[in-house]
Amino acid sequence: MSEPHPQEPGHRSRFGGFWTDRLDAAERLRARHAAGAIDDAQRRLLEQWNEQGFVVLERAVPEAAIDEFNADIERVWESGHPRIYTDYYENGERFTIPIEPRHRAIHLKVIDVYPHIASSRPVMFAEPVLAFLRLLFERDPMAFQSLYFRLGSMQSMHQDTAYVWVEPPMEFVGCWVALEDVQPDSGELEYYVGSHRLDEFLWDGAHKWMPAGSSDHQRYLDSLHEQATRRGLARVRFRPRKGDVLVWNADLVHGGAQQVAPGVTRKSLVTHFCPVDRQPAYFAFAKHSGKIRDASGGYYCFAYRWTPDADEVQPAAYATADPGAPAPRRPASRLRRLWDRITSP
Repeated sequence: MSEPHPQEPGHRSRFGGFWTDRLDAAERLRARHAAGAIDDAQRRLLEQWNEQGFVVLERAVPEAAIDEFNADIERVWESGHPRIYTDYYENGERFTIPIEPRHRAIHLKVIDVYPHIASSRPVMFAEPVLAFLRLLFERDPMAFQSLYFRLGSMQSMHQDTAYVWVEPPMEFVGCWVALEDVQPDSGELEYYVGSHRLDEFLWDGAHKWMPAGSSDHQRYLDSLHEQATRRGLARVRFRPRKGDVLVWNADLVHGGAQQVAPGVTRKSLVTHFCPVDRQPAYFAFAKHSGKIRDASGGYYCFAYRWTPDADEVQPAAYATADPGAPAPRRPASRLRRLWDRITSP
């Protein structure tokens, strides 16, 4: 669990963060610009990041890369895949199971496609995305989790820090790629502008990450709306064009709009990135890939979710990035609830 461990003083959060999360970030940004370390365009992006908690990188991902990935994921919808898992609720029950053709019409998350569908990685690691992340991280970024959506998520407004566990807990970001032009009433991504600066919610009075089964979950969700309303923060629905990328601070309050027109898709790929010298919590207790260098210069890693019998029916066209790894195993039963929370946020 994330304790309020000692950090370099001067951050907005007691859990630290990047240099842009410091109270003196504006002064540091001006100094870097004056010294020539940051150009005018980079300065404007970082000023928006500091003030609003996100940036939009327009047309950052080439259409050809998106088209290739869209075609590959459509083939997966048609045939299924024993190593690509979905996460969804049906009749009040939660399911985390391999993708099936019927899932195409369900509001769900498809988890971690990048180890199995190589065409997803040029989308995730587009050069403008990597360049901006290196400005923030001051070292190479590492993708440690992804979520693909065909339909709107309809997820409650939240902060990723409550559900996504990295150490230190503020050193990661979310990155949302539009795989098509997003239409009104498609369950658009929405966010409160500047909400990364809300007062910090502490779980059990000490933690950044929500303990499994916490009774404070609804109180936490309500507090986000209450604070945003009290501060007069704008709630915006994101309607990007194909190839646009939204990168957000780990504490930005965001979710999926509840109004969804029948049959309207909102195809998108979300990736959580941290610096390569940090690691997600699953490194401590679950079978995982280790850190893999991508051809783009970025890195990625992933947790194993599939059972050993899936190795026998793995489609050759979607071989894992780490084919020589030992056979995966399930985590110990006493960690099952924690495993579900970490691997299926």
